[in-house]
Amino acid sequence: MKSLRYSIYIKPFLFLIDLCFINLIYPLSFLFYYGNLDRLFRNEPRTVWLFVNLVWIFFVLNSNPYQFFRFEKIESILNKSVKIFILYIGIVSTLVVLLQYDDISPIRMIYFFLFLFISLFLIRIFSFLTIKRLRKKGFNFRNVIIVGLNKNGYKIGDILKADLGLGYRILSYFDSDSQSNELPKPENFGGGIEKIESFLATNIVHEIFISLDRDNSSIIDHLNQLANQYSCRIRLIPDLTNYSGSSRVQISYYDNLPVISLRHEPLEYVTNKLVKRLFDIIFSLFIILFIFSWLFPILIIAVKLSSKGPAFFKQIRSGENNLHFTCYKFRSMRVHDEIFVQATQNDFRVTKIGAFLRKSNLDELPQFFNVFFGQMSIVGPRPHPIQLDDQFLQLISTYKLRHFTKPGITGWAQVNGFRGETKSLSDMQNRIEHDIWYIENWSFLLDLKILLLTIYNMFKGEKNAY
Repeated sequence: MKSLRYSIYIKPFLFLIDLCFINLIYPLSFLFYYGNLDRLFRNEPRTVWLFVNLVWIFFVLNSNPYQFFRFEKIESILNKSVKIFILYIGIVSTLVVLLQYDDISPIRMIYFFLFLFISLFLIRIFSFLTIKRLRKKGFNFRNVIIVGLNKNGYKIGDILKADLGLGYRILSYFDSDSQSNELPKPENFGGGIEKIESFLATNIVHEIFISLDRDNSSIIDHLNQLANQYSCRIRLIPDLTNYSGSSRVQISYYDNLPVISLRHEPLEYVTNKLVKRLFDIIFSLFIILFIFSWLFPILIIAVKLSSKGPAFFKQIRSGENNLHFTCYKFRSMRVHDEIFVQATQNDFRVTKIGAFLRKSNLDELPQFFNVFFGQMSIVGPRPHPIQLDDQFLQLISTYKLRHFTKPGITGWAQVNGFRGETKSLSDMQNRIEHDIWYIENWSFLLDLKILLLTIYNMFKGEKNAY
């Protein structure tokens, strides 16, 4: 019988594949850079060869990079791999620098890291797709039962059935006879709670999904005892809709006490913050050094010739944790009174060069200095003028949640069309919903996706950019 036991081979197999590629790519980097392998077997390169293996083994033992949860998306797996690889590069590079080896070329090490990153990235994608395919064929599956025929009970059932690649088979549904329920019962309805024990005794069940409210705590306790008796795992599905409108929650442990955070924020983790900040510094520094050096003088002259006034426009805006900072832009309007009025379509204040700058997002370029100095990020909720914050703060209860993270030059709301003038309350509500979704679902790959979409929109043009 095809069963759960095949999963024990996945992690060792992936570990061996990674080691094979590390030990294949290390000599290949010599061949690519030097054209031969003459230097490979000198003492210093051999020592570093040993280090790159030992450091990877250390990461495998301490970070479990091969933990592919059944509900985990490919983006999450790749994001986890990127973070591990960045730390791996940092440790190996630090060791090489501290050892001060003359025979180790920095460029050659960059080739090694680049080729290894691409290889491991592709391995993760191939492994994920292969495991999904095997599960669809019946390997590495889990038999489950669902207890509770309420909205969440049906929803988890639909989720498990919709994607066979998750590797779940729903054997039966159970529900309390005393529980009033107008929803139709599924074809594989097994009966009341009292029939679960006999079902476990005659069927192989790996997991029990329980969707019952707190009033059924005695039933949940009984099911937990049955799960222990028949070696099943319990999956509780709490109904938190009365507490939060968020689609995701986060469970932390304070000593042995589980604490539920009603909002999942990946950027609360130090490693995620470090990855995002490192990318911000590298990307903004690249723009400042290689783009600003020739583009800035051109744009400054163009802005100055378009109308009288300074080349730059600066405005106080709210950032992370509601802290104010000075946000910089290229001036795209004629100098006018300080009274705040949102830019509108065909706004007479916008100059000809300003219209081009706004349409192409080039007016935002000076904000890369805000990013470099840590006031903003490349990607995040767009910072609003203080007057706009004051206007919508009392109208939208979740408005200030967007200040949980640094504001960005571009954001998830902007690439989905929610940018420019907010003509109605619903316009701002849609923008805030997208900002909160970004905060709750952040990943490094999501930032890259938003950045690429922004670059695409710069060339395509956006109807709301005015």
